Amino acid sequence: MSIAALAFHPLLLISTIRFRVEFNCSTGTHLTLPSTDPRAPVFSARRTLLALVAFFVLFYLADFAWYELRVLVPKLGAATGSVHRIRLLAISSKGNKIEYEIDSVHPEEDVPCSHSVFPHGGNRPCWYMIRHANDPIPM
Repeated sequence: MSIAALAFHPLLLISTIRFRVEFNCSTGTHLTLPSTDPRAPVFSARRTLLALVAFFVLFYLADFAWYELRVLVPKLGAATGSVHRIRLLAISSKGNKIEYEIDSVHPEEDVPCSHSVFPHGGNRPCWYMIRHANDPIPM
């Protein structure tokens, strides 16, 4: 380890703080930190938040790598798919009423999607598109 790494080592930092608290007291009282045991677990909101962010970043990168691998090697499975939907238009009218009408120009369509957890390749995930295939299109 380098000297800079040793200076920020948690155990050395705790011992330095304890040394300052014990020997800088001019009143003669003995002050100690609540827990100086290096094996005691330390939980903090910041550490938990950083762990969650790191987990989601790694999960997204793994999902992206798997998607790109399936794009490059089709034997691994289809990376993209499509969801068939009927285009239902939600047309606002007076009095806060909504009229529903099937689109007369393009009544049906196949919406492209990606077989992944997160959106990739400019497409939403198929699990999301299947769930929202029957949602009306607001006009």
